[in-house]
Amino acid sequence: VNNAESKPIRTVNIEQVDKIADLDTLTKLDKRTVIVKSYHTPNYALANPFKGGGTFIYDAGKVNTNDGGIVINGWVRQITQAEILATWFGAKGDGTTDDADAIQKAVNACNAFNKPLRIPKGDGLGLYRITKPISITKSISISGDGYNYSGLKCDGCDGFVIDKAINHVSIIDMTILQATRYSD
Repeated sequence: VNNAESKPIRTVNIEQVDKIADLDTLTKLDKRTVIVKSYHTPNYALANPFKGGGTFIYDAGKVNTNDGGIVINGWVRQITQAEILATWFGAKGDGTTDDADAIQKAVNACNAFNKPLRIPKGDGLGLYRITKPISITKSISISGDGYNYSGLKCDGCDGFVIDKAINHVSIIDMTILQATRYSD
């Protein structure tokens, strides 16, 4: 191919950081790609120290958006799977941390993106402790990694409060240690 024109190859440096909070320390350049290992500081004592990480691309147009998991101050998570994970929003599933806010944010994102929620295997017994109920206001499918591996530990609250106008809520493959009630 004698007439072929050579073009320079654009190299892209993809940086890695340990946790979501490290994104705030980086220089914000539009379309910059960063791999985040874990939502929280990785706990290397665990079999799986990395939870909630992912690939993020910076979008200057979203600098003031923070939903806690998909868009974080301009850093946009690249969703490559069919479901949203509770760990993307900081849920730990260690049985002691209150994961209610993280799981509620994950449910809200599922509603916004029309995707199911997965509550993956947690640490130890795999229970995600919540101290206030998770509000379900739209149809949603929620799944765990099996009732022996993931579930909610409701500490003085109902597990889910489901709006009675909802026509489809599916909750499978997880344990809920407490009750679910329907709102009026």
